[in-house]
Amino acid sequence: SGDRASINTTTLDYRATRIPFDLGAKFVPETGRFLPFGILGLGVSWQKYSFSDEKLGMLSDVPDGGCVAPAVEVSVDGKARCKLEIAGRPEADISSLGLDVVAGAGVEWLLTHHLGIKVEGRYTLTYLFKGVNDLDALFVSDQINYSVVTAKGTEPRAVKYGDTFPVRQVQHGIAASAGVVYYW
Repeated sequence: SGDRASINTTTLDYRATRIPFDLGAKFVPETGRFLPFGILGLGVSWQKYSFSDEKLGMLSDVPDGGCVAPAVEVSVDGKARCKLEIAGRPEADISSLGLDVVAGAGVEWLLTHHLGIKVEGRYTLTYLFKGVNDLDALFVSDQINYSVVTAKGTEPRAVKYGDTFPVRQVQHGIAASAGVVYYW
């Protein structure tokens, strides 16, 4: 068609859910009121990524007849452009099992023999079992048909696109927590 188009913006939101089942060893002194500790563990976790619709903004040169709906004319850096906004829908959510490696450290301060407070920090490395290609979320759009007026007359145009968003196979997590502990 001779038009040059470039992607101006793309917006994507997703929710991530993680359910871990991790077992580990806690290393702590046998006695005392101030008890520093370390944790090492392994486990599995289930991750799910739910994607919302993607919004894509495309810019192109203004044709001879001007921008035709659904495109609108906008000014970008002082130059007139045609802007077309397209929504892409995710084909599916992504879920996978992963292997967790957990390391942490913290401290417990016992206020009585049974009750205390705890501060802890943890690092979790997760490796998802699905292959890299299975962790790509595919977004597709409906075809948008429109026409533009050029020096040669009216020309039909169509826009349809696909996009992928990769979920990382190796994930890192850092967590900090504080709470109350009770021993019996």
